[in-house]
Amino acid sequence: MPQRVDEALKAAMKQKDTLRVSVLRMFKAAIRNREIELGRSANEEDIAAVARKLIKQREEAAEQYAAAGRNDLAEKERAEAEVLRAFLPQMLSEEELEAAIDEALRETQAQSAKDMGRVMGWLKARYGARVDMAEAAKRVRARLS
Repeated sequence: MPQRVDEALKAAMKQKDTLRVSVLRMFKAAIRNREIELGRSANEEDIAAVARKLIKQREEAAEQYAAAGRNDLAEKERAEAEVLRAFLPQMLSEEELEAAIDEALRETQAQSAKDMGRVMGWLKARYGARVDMAEAAKRVRARLS
């Protein structure tokens, strides 16, 4: 994955796409910072987590700019988020997520909300970055209560 970021950065530089260049440089720096925190090389899941965090920051900033009437800045933030989305793994569809939750509940033999941690751990180990854990947590919580 870091090679993919490097290749995308080189391509953006050749195309003189200043927005993509600045976003990809920032993304590389954030990945490097995460590697330093972890004390190891970042894997796919770590890189996806960094991308999600940066996308969320961009979306929140875009909302704030839009609320303040600064649509030009809001559009820039949304464009930056779009560049980062290219580095997220293909997420599970609604049906696949429901099937994964069904399987997790069966495999972990979860009965109540006390078992939620076990179910979420199973989902994370099995599907990793392909699952929006916040959405999965909402659905698991609803099923267990």
